[in-house]
Amino acid sequence: MDRAKKFIYRETGLVLLAMGLVALFHMLFISLSGKGLLADNVYNSYVLQACAWLRGSLDLGQDYPWLELAIYEGKYYVSFPPLPSYLLLPLAAVFGENAPDGLLAFASLLVGTAYGVLLARHFRLGAPASVLLPVFLYCGNNLLQVTVDGWVWFLAQNLAFTLTLGSFYHAARGAKGLAALFLVAAVGCRPFQVLYTPVACWLLLYAQGSGKPNWKRLFWQEDWRLLPAVALGGSYLVLNQLRFGNPFEFGHNFLPEFVNSQHGQFSLSYLANNLPSLWRMPTVDPETGRWVFPMFNGSNIFLVNPILILALAAGAWAGYIRLKAGTPLKPEHWLKLGVPLLFIFHGLMLCAHKTMGGAHFGNRYFVDLLPTVYLCLCGALAAGNKGPAVVRWVLWGLAGALFLLGLYVNFTGTLEFYNGL
Repeated sequence: MDRAKKFIYRETGLVLLAMGLVALFHMLFISLSGKGLLADNVYNSYVLQACAWLRGSLDLGQDYPWLELAIYEGKYYVSFPPLPSYLLLPLAAVFGENAPDGLLAFASLLVGTAYGVLLARHFRLGAPASVLLPVFLYCGNNLLQVTVDGWVWFLAQNLAFTLTLGSFYHAARGAKGLAALFLVAAVGCRPFQVLYTPVACWLLLYAQGSGKPNWKRLFWQEDWRLLPAVALGGSYLVLNQLRFGNPFEFGHNFLPEFVNSQHGQFSLSYLANNLPSLWRMPTVDPETGRWVFPMFNGSNIFLVNPILILALAAGAWAGYIRLKAGTPLKPEHWLKLGVPLLFIFHGLMLCAHKTMGGAHFGNRYFVDLLPTVYLCLCGALAAGNKGPAVVRWVLWGLAGALFLLGLYVNFTGTLEFYNGL
């Protein structure tokens, strides 16, 4: 067997192993929670929208009081960006309103896991790390809340997560067209993902691995490859114009909740109430001794997303190694330093929303930051490999402890959420 085939088989094996572990974890959760892949989904806005399109109608034709629908000129519309409905069109054509959107959610989970492995391998992390890091990402963080079913709010985040990871991987490989297409698709699920365009551009800029920026790759080479991304983004604008008379209005501003709100959907006045939700700790039930988590508008982001702690530790160690080595800061290093500013800005925008996600376990809005956190973690761990072995073992020991903590917190917390419905 030649070297190329061995490489392909090895990389494929790593991807399949990680996907299998994540799938087994989710199947265990499904067996305990009853959230089957083919279970009925009453919050199936995207399926209803796909069915309406197949009938030749942009609106749903009637009210569904339990769904968040935009009301515009007396008609009822799905109030979220449309990409999930695009993907559900084939299933809706076959199964109608009973389309199994849970299958799309599960497929997105597996594809996202695969991209997690590929990104880790791109940074030349070892085989064990390249399998365990995606498992940590998907099983030890707040993603369980958004990957386990096809609820309208969760499906969009699930898809946006996978598509953002995919965009970063393709950008790192220099595939400008795919990177742009995946990121535009992610924006069609969660519009704030557009904030990470500079990250994808930075990856493209340095994709050749020589340490020198390739501006031609970014701006002038093979721009025709961007046409699918432009077409997809243009479809959003046309659809919004046809539905709401504004190419940039997806419909959320026409939800009764925000129409009747004094400050609308976004306002700095919401920060005072929402920022404390980032730190809310669980209480302890005096009778059972169990943790009781808030199940509305969010809880402590570090407890439900412990990968944030690992990323901070790995980033600090990688920075220390660079300073100790006396390596001068190059332009690409300054660009990296801008990523935390993106996190802060994104977090503030999320906290300026009227709600922090409504009923859910954890703090699901902040899941949108994790693809970029994961990217930074892989890079930091790769840089940290140049340091003393003892520190590497400490970092991986921390990773193991945080994984077990996140696994317990998210499994039991999300299970409690669903069993309490």
